[in-house]
Amino acid sequence: MKSKKLIGLGFGFILFFMFPFIAAGQEKVDLKMMTGPAGGSWIPLGGAIAELIQKNIPGTTVSVSPGGGIANVVGVEEGKADIGFGNSSSSVDGVAGRAPFKAPTKNVMQLANLYPQYFQMVVLEDSGIKSPADLKGKGICPGPKGHTGELLAQQVIQIYGLSYFLIRI
Repeated sequence: MKSKKLIGLGFGFILFFMFPFIAAGQEKVDLKMMTGPAGGSWIPLGGAIAELIQKNIPGTTVSVSPGGGIANVVGVEEGKADIGFGNSSSSVDGVAGRAPFKAPTKNVMQLANLYPQYFQMVVLEDSGIKSPADLKGKGICPGPKGHTGELLAQQVIQIYGLSYFLIRI
């Protein structure tokens, strides 16, 4: 039930910010929305939000495309998308111009928080790994390069004094 309230709140924010388009009498609005990678939860969530927008704002179409937390911030900044899902940390890093962003993003703002998102590290029970420090000398699978999960894995590894490097196969 809580997630429905959060999605409703997010949708409310989107409607609020789209109101000037509707009030100006613009008949047709085409929005581009970037969500997440294939198989993730952001694609169906983006599809549901797009459907709500199209159903409730006549003349509005929303095209949904895959992306990722960091890529979506860049996409909105560069005008490739009007709306993009992002992790709060990625959005803030973009606005501040911190890595992996090369410069502060000027066209990006956090519109709504849809749900809390946690960074998790999962290991096999019999691996003997009890903390990130125990990953020394081990290989990890942090997720796709350039996505928020990969950046957060790199930051956690570095906090524990371990080196992080990518091996491409």
